[in-house]
Amino acid sequence: MASLRGLSSSQRRLVALALCSTLVTLGCSDSDCSFPAAPADASSIAYVCADSSDGDGSQDSPFGSISTALAGSSAVVLVADGSYAEALRINRSVRVIAANTTLSAPDKHAIKISGAVDVSLSGLRVQGATGTAIWLDGGAKGSIDQTQVIATEGIGILVTASDLQLTNSEIAGSSSIGVELFGGSKGIIDDNCLTANTGGGIRADDSGSDSEPLLMRRNELTSNREFGIAVVGSKAIIDDNCINSTALGQDGADGIVVISSASSTSDAQVIHNEITGNARIGVWFDAVATGLIDDNDINDNGAGPLASGSPRIGAGIWLRGAGSDAPIAVTNNRMKGNSTYAVGASTATAAKLDSNVIKATKGTLFNTGIEFETVGDGIALFSGSSALISNNAVSGSERAGVFLDSANGSATSVNGNAVDSNAFAIIVQAPTESVSLQDNTLSNNSSSNEVQEVAAGTYAVVDFSVKAPAQVTIPE
Repeated sequence: MASLRGLSSSQRRLVALALCSTLVTLGCSDSDCSFPAAPADASSIAYVCADSSDGDGSQDSPFGSISTALAGSSAVVLVADGSYAEALRINRSVRVIAANTTLSAPDKHAIKISGAVDVSLSGLRVQGATGTAIWLDGGAKGSIDQTQVIATEGIGILVTASDLQLTNSEIAGSSSIGVELFGGSKGIIDDNCLTANTGGGIRADDSGSDSEPLLMRRNELTSNREFGIAVVGSKAIIDDNCINSTALGQDGADGIVVISSASSTSDAQVIHNEITGNARIGVWFDAVATGLIDDNDINDNGAGPLASGSPRIGAGIWLRGAGSDAPIAVTNNRMKGNSTYAVGASTATAAKLDSNVIKATKGTLFNTGIEFETVGDGIALFSGSSALISNNAVSGSERAGVFLDSANGSATSVNGNAVDSNAFAIIVQAPTESVSLQDNTLSNNSSSNEVQEVAAGTYAVVDFSVKAPAQVTIPE
């Protein structure tokens, strides 16, 4: 897939839809025993055709099942178009190349690749598995390209202590997670479509490393539930993806979630992505996670409501208890039309907010117990959080351009920002110590063009709690 950078939201979706539409028509013609082209470097080839009675595996007399070919020793297995009702167990290195081939497994796991093997799969459509569609386990290395995983009653692709390269593929309609990497796995996930997976799009648990982070690039993640991408106790680079329309699941409705696990601190570089229209949060860092959020378009998140009759609440970026080892850097992002907060930080978060453009943060109407109050702030700090807030342009917020409530004043500064056309310019409510406020340009703010320093409780605070994604259950 070409780079998604610089494209509008509609253009990005067209690119992704074009990819997904080509996946439906992979391979050659519809004639009987139409095989994909053999790779030039193939040392030995076994041929498979669904319409064949079991032959000797030659092109003229192909095997009738993929499993028969895998039981042999051929380096390459070429699978003709057609439908195959079988479960594949692969415990040797092999390349399986298919064309318009549908695999409907009469088993809990459609394809399981086990052990220290190097396996390549391409051109398959795997549908209707009841546990996992494709499972890499026990040190396996798997390259999956131009493959569809459809309507799995469980996890679409599961990687346990193994190495995945997933490219140009579609994972849709899983009842659990689309792609799950678990327990020290490695992975490159590039140029894929992940759509309408009930448990989330891509999740990594205790995987990746400082020297070899997981790579997730140029993927389209649309209308998944819970999250688009979740990084739990893992190291990852999330680059140039389009993550939109994540809907409410059991706990969440967020574009990207980065949260540490009981055993590992997460670190993620979230760069060059478009994160739009997710029902709650665009990007959420939690639980001492570290990383960078740079050069993203983060728009119209908090699009809820999350439940019938509840207020629409959310944020473009939400930081909670993150950055204790090193401040989270939020830089050079463009944020528009997010609900409640464009950037919010709570629970002793440490952050650096620099050179962001924040526009038109939408207000959410809350009942404070005394009256209804609109909360819609460009930048907001709560609960002992601190930030170096500099060189940002904040405009059009329905309440404050910058709102500080019980912030760690000694470690917080608001310097050199342009705060324009909000209701209030800057509100400082009950800081722990004085906040440095220098060289800010405050203009055209309708209710107050000054810095307001007020006592606790003067303005409503919505320091909303969010639950971490539920523990993943690995199938047997």
